[in-house]
Amino acid sequence: MLLINPQRNRRQQLGAFASYVPLNVPFGVGWLAGYLLHKGKSLVVVDEEITPITDDILEEYVRNATPPYIFGISCLTANIGRGYEIAQRIKEKYPYSTVIFGGIHPTVMPEEVFSNQAVDIVVRNEGELTLLELYETIKKGKDYSGLLGISYMDNGELVHNDARPLIDMRELPIFPYFLFEKYHSQYNFGFLSSSRGCPYECIFCSQRSITGKSFRFLPTDKTIETLDLIINKYKQRSIVFSDDNFIVNRKRVIELCDKIHKNRLNEKTSFMCQLRGDAVNEEMLDYLKKANFRSISFGIETASERLMVLLKKSEKVQDNINGIKMAKKHGFKVAGTFILGLPTETKEERQQAYNLAKELDLDYVRFNNAVPYPGTELYEIAKREGRLNTGKMWRNLNACGTLVGVINELPYVPTTCSERELMTDVFWYNIFYTLRPKRVLRLFYDSTSDTAGWLAFREKWYYRKEGWKNLLALISEVIANILRMGIYYLQYKFSLR
Repeated sequence: MLLINPQRNRRQQLGAFASYVPLNVPFGVGWLAGYLLHKGKSLVVVDEEITPITDDILEEYVRNATPPYIFGISCLTANIGRGYEIAQRIKEKYPYSTVIFGGIHPTVMPEEVFSNQAVDIVVRNEGELTLLELYETIKKGKDYSGLLGISYMDNGELVHNDARPLIDMRELPIFPYFLFEKYHSQYNFGFLSSSRGCPYECIFCSQRSITGKSFRFLPTDKTIETLDLIINKYKQRSIVFSDDNFIVNRKRVIELCDKIHKNRLNEKTSFMCQLRGDAVNEEMLDYLKKANFRSISFGIETASERLMVLLKKSEKVQDNINGIKMAKKHGFKVAGTFILGLPTETKEERQQAYNLAKELDLDYVRFNNAVPYPGTELYEIAKREGRLNTGKMWRNLNACGTLVGVINELPYVPTTCSERELMTDVFWYNIFYTLRPKRVLRLFYDSTSDTAGWLAFREKWYYRKEGWKNLLALISEVIANILRMGIYYLQYKFSLR
């Protein structure tokens, strides 16, 4: 099997910021590959973040594989268009192969996926168990139509088989970082995923379409073994837990922190994680501090209690304020994200978000524009309002697109403002907050502890010609975006008169 992580050109998605956003290994195809290898199956992984799919790569796989050929493509919404392009090329070259799509977008939009006739099967929800059965069934030339967790076309009719139960996390092997060692200099190996899912109902989160409201986590010993690998083999000195919500099960966090300390891993590296404000208390912060967690990221989202209710976050703005103040008192660096352009949001509420970030003196802030991903309640709201603007092949669905200057249209604009107004607010709040002198200096000498893995300068970048070239490109792009947004602001202001 050839497992593919399709990606548009990184610079098309991030602009000049691409040189500064850490590239972590692809967890989606990585977990699938690790599980199938653990079960003795043969496969190859290609991550287009590093190696774009070409005819040569497809031909090399076919030369070394035994028919029938199986191609698995794991797609997020932002890269579904690229996934379709790859599938089409595969079918043109190898019409009798089997092309399987999986991931969040195929799970929630199977009808769209099958409008592309190059796709044979969609694996819905989590893929490990289903893909293993598919692999074995297809290789044996048997009928796969009875398998749980798949969708397929039968005589022009779309068939959805019953869902498959979620995998027991104890069955998963250690994440296969070894598959990506060849490109160690390009990846940042300082990321790991130790849990899946979140029990909350935030209207903007698409992950729930895969995991529901369940929350599961790896056994603590397996997480410790993974950390030992990342720290001692791959020499990572700063590690990000990429879990959607790190503290859901307090008992597991306490056990994990105790074992990090017991194994003295805290002496070799520092850690970062993402929390909810209402999960923070003195005891939990003490355990995190003991394990050498230094940075915490909060999904603050808004400074409006009214909008917090609309978001269904099941917490209050004050919970975030209390949690952040408590974390700062314990000496943690604190990052925060806000979402601007929520349904019914007013300009005053956006201003409140910016003011709150300043009042809390957050070490790093990102103001994202609201993105209605398929499978979310926000997506349904945007459709009902007639204000969903996905762009060609979903390309507008980029939460950072306004900041990095790679999109000219927003995927959603509430009825309470214009697109130009929202774009300028998102852009200028990011610029005004980040370009304050002390924040800029921290990006140069202390970036990883402030940005929770979102933005980083390479170590001793100033000794490399490429480092200065990238920095000049970034400065030029930021200046160009400032001028562009300045024009947008004038257009918006002029239109009000």
